[in-house]
Amino acid sequence: EHNPYNQQHHQQLQQQQAGVVQIAVPWRPPETKIATIAAGPGHVLALSGCGGVWGWGSNECGQLGLGHNNSWQSTPANSTQVLDGAWKAAGDVIVSAACGDSHSALLAGSGAVYTAGCNKQGQCAQGIMLQMCPVFSQPMQEGIVAAAGACGAANTVLATASGRLLVCGDSSCGQCGAAHIKQGCCHEFIDLGPEVTWHGLNRPTPAQVTAVGGSVIDALPKVC
Repeated sequence: EHNPYNQQHHQQLQQQQAGVVQIAVPWRPPETKIATIAAGPGHVLALSGCGGVWGWGSNECGQLGLGHNNSWQSTPANSTQVLDGAWKAAGDVIVSAACGDSHSALLAGSGAVYTAGCNKQGQCAQGIMLQMCPVFSQPMQEGIVAAAGACGAANTVLATASGRLLVCGDSSCGQCGAAHIKQGCCHEFIDLGPEVTWHGLNRPTPAQVTAVGGSVIDALPKVC
């Protein structure tokens, strides 16, 4: 006898095993709207209008900040419920999100930063002993007030309210500055300036930029 429920369950199981996440359409967080969204290769974070954080997709490193590292989250789940409580006590609100390959970062209106997920290369700035952080938590360094943030595959980058550039995570190609290439990664935020040098490299002169066709990137010395 044909059983529609069994067929649907089987299809859902196949999709989950294949890495397919299906969300009922339309979806919206309760009593509010989606204000902004960020996506990595395998996971998505959505911020509601009141600062709630919802995540779905790959979670094998805890990058959704749900307090566990179950491989997949097939429907949007509220990460705010397990988010480090300090921001709530201050009446703060989450205003932006960024996703790397297997980690995530949140920025609060106060400038506080929260990271979750894989920390093997220091991309969450949670210290060298912690390999994975399944709950959004503030980095170990104190006093960081960020104005903007972004994630690379295994990096977190912040622009501070005072105009400084901070980077943590993979440094195999100089992402954390030329001085950190040999060590391969940085488990805390490195201050990259602005100074006379950019990423530990001398800034190219206008003549050097013109000589390579106008590209600042092409004018920089090759470090990897």
